[in-house]
Amino acid sequence: IDSSGTWQWAYSASGSGDEIGFGVVSDDNGSILVTGEYQTGSITFGSTTMTNSGGIDIFVAKVTSGGWSWAENATGNASDKAFDIAIDSSGSAYITGIFYSYTLTFGSCCNLTSPGPPANQWTGPDSAAFVAKISSSGTWQWAQESSGEPGSLNSEDIAIDSSDNVYIVGSMWGSYTFGNTTLS
Repeated sequence: IDSSGTWQWAYSASGSGDEIGFGVVSDDNGSILVTGEYQTGSITFGSTTMTNSGGIDIFVAKVTSGGWSWAENATGNASDKAFDIAIDSSGSAYITGIFYSYTLTFGSCCNLTSPGPPANQWTGPDSAAFVAKISSSGTWQWAQESSGEPGSLNSEDIAIDSSDNVYIVGSMWGSYTFGNTTLS
């Protein structure tokens, strides 16, 4: 929608389960990046189809006025969620969220490990927070997770300042370490 309220274009992604978009951001070229989750089966963005590995997986996708440019996922064996997305000055995107999977895999780039065994998020969650970077062309660059005791940690929003420093905010119970800082 432009500033006068007129629809410019619209595209959809389709899947065989529940698909939820949580974060959306635009870059300086008018492209839109979205992140969220998809459950069971697969999800398709234009000509790219991704298959769920079990539980809930994460997607990041880029769309322009010409359609879907690319889509990538991060997979694990339990509930994994990407809640927000931000873009730096070079057009790379950063996502943040949580994962319950024992291991969360970002393509061939990175594997993260949760602080506890896979858990049932409804009866006793053990989750870890993550931040991951993906290039403007859709290649995973790196991923970092919190470390600590089994507990619950939610990373729900992300921001990037003019020097491309990344900030996250969320909630927690338990004791977690971020780099050299431990919070309880």
